[in-house]
Amino acid sequence: LEVTIDINNNNKMEGIQKQVEGLTKQVKGALHLARPAGSSKGSPPKEGERKYLIGGNWKCNGTVASLTEIIDTFNKAGPIPANVEVAICAPFIHIPLCLSKLRDDIAVGAQNCGANEKEGAYTGEICASQLKDIGCVWVC
Repeated sequence: LEVTIDINNNNKMEGIQKQVEGLTKQVKGALHLARPAGSSKGSPPKEGERKYLIGGNWKCNGTVASLTEIIDTFNKAGPIPANVEVAICAPFIHIPLCLSKLRDDIAVGAQNCGANEKEGAYTGEICASQLKDIGCVWVC
């Protein structure tokens, strides 16, 4: 991935904004294309039947090396029944690792989410739209 920002553009801010939008699309594409296929099996639950959720929150644990080993263990695990959803909520700094390495039938979530309605000057916060934008579907 190569980033070049042309500051000699006639309308500098517009040019930079377009380049940032392009980079964002590339990063999102890289995150979503790289996930290995899962191996869910069986029939999804019929209307009114229970669907089970198994979720894990990794809290403030793990390094890139240790979580890569855990992800490898999940990826080698057997099929997930179609009436079960599995989700892992990783520390924010490890969400990209999960989104690029974890099999696609295991949902990736965040551990927390800012209460702010949208992006803004909220130091240290991550809003729901940002989490959704990178591919998170849960907050644990």
